[in-house]
Amino acid sequence: MIERLDVYKPEIREQGERIVIRLSNQGKEEIVHVLKLLFPNAKPLGLSAVAELLTTANNPSSEFMNLVESELVAVDHWETLSGTNQDAQLLSIRSSFDPTKFEIQLTCARTPLKEFFPECTDKTCESCIQGRLANLKFSTPNPWTAQITRLEKRRVDLCKNCGQLLSNKDDIYLRNERLVYKCHYCGHKGWNPAK
Repeated sequence: MIERLDVYKPEIREQGERIVIRLSNQGKEEIVHVLKLLFPNAKPLGLSAVAELLTTANNPSSEFMNLVESELVAVDHWETLSGTNQDAQLLSIRSSFDPTKFEIQLTCARTPLKEFFPECTDKTCESCIQGRLANLKFSTPNPWTAQITRLEKRRVDLCKNCGQLLSNKDDIYLRNERLVYKCHYCGHKGWNPAK
């Protein structure tokens, strides 16, 4: 559903602040992608300008709220990003909106035999991997192995089994600094450390 939001309502302002916090540490391309989903009828050039301001401006929330005031908003995406449809317990235990960070290490399996593969003769492994990841074009099977390492603790509000965002649809309660849940999506019963 797409509608115009009243930015003078305190709850809309609070939700907008939460969205700005979530977008603040992202890259411009990621912010533009999210803004296109939030404001489906807005002009791409305007969204790009707001994304630039969100990454550089001193007061990004005012720029974002100006956009909310002037454009129609996709309400379902707004509610998901702002946490409106999240359980109050989940919102209260979040210390930040930082996503879980991972490090990926790619090792080219063809390096010792590079001269035998025609597509490798004029490229370094680094340029091959960067080019394929940047363009997401995998015409041939990947000639590398990937090792993924988690750099910081997992977000509290994700199901460990399917990765779905936990919401008020799930059975959630706090017990001894643990967030115990039953996922509505996959039925997984589990817990995450609450701090």
